Amino acid sequence: MNYNLLNGGLVLKAGNRFFVSNIKTLLTNVDYKSMFWFMNHDGNEIFYTDERRDNHLYKWNIQQQSAGLVINKPCYGVILHLDTLFYIDENDGRLYCCPKHGNRASKIVDEEINCFIIEDDRIYYSTSSHIKRCTLTGSNTEILCDAAASAMILINDILAFADKNNHYILTLLDINTLNRITISEISVSYMNTDGQFLYCINSNSNNNIFRINPKTCKAIRMLNEQASHLHIIEDEIYFCIHKEWHKMSIFGGEAVKIEV
Repeated sequence: MNYNLLNGGLVLKAGNRFFVSNIKTLLTNVDYKSMFWFMNHDGNEIFYTDERRDNHLYKWNIQQQSAGLVINKPCYGVILHLDTLFYIDENDGRLYCCPKHGNRASKIVDEEINCFIIEDDRIYYSTSSHIKRCTLTGSNTEILCDAAASAMILINDILAFADKNNHYILTLLDINTLNRITISEISVSYMNTDGQFLYCINSNSNNNIFRINPKTCKAIRMLNEQASHLHIIEDEIYFCIHKEWHKMSIFGGEAVKIEV
């Protein structure tokens, strides 16, 4: 899945065009006064929630430069999987889904959840006391561990999560053995992955960016500045410093400011 969505889904590449939401001005670089969050790209459309319209779920037609309402209620953490939109209803904290062009929503998880991800047609989600897994319809629920996550990433059968009940310490759960390892020097503000490494903004180190090898648990500092909203597109990391977008290579180097 697109793990940029964990961090707001504020930067998106669609074809040769970048869509960027400016957290300072609360505007996205389209000809429409709006603030896109959780941007999901599908062909000629972007599905997103709009902060300027009560976080309701919309779709943006890239070619026609027009917006259309999909779900008339506040949504959070939106993920487009196949042709279905999955989201947390901000009113009740439950997980729902609906067809991507709107229709009656179906409740998938009937308990309040912190966050969720979708991998291999399975939903991984966290409540206030457990991390669980179920099918896309909400059936066959399994408890994976007695922890609460504020964010999760599945990478090579390792579920990496920020432990909400333990100072957001980075924790690695083997989903096959259910063994857990904590990396106590990393307290996660934001996290992402390129499919091989984890990238975390570490509140234990002034919100600097670190790269972590989930196999060896070794961490190296990549950026010695206070950062937020960690995104990865192709081989570049996008993040904010003082609410202004910057980027750098995933291989390291200097950060470059982006004009939005």
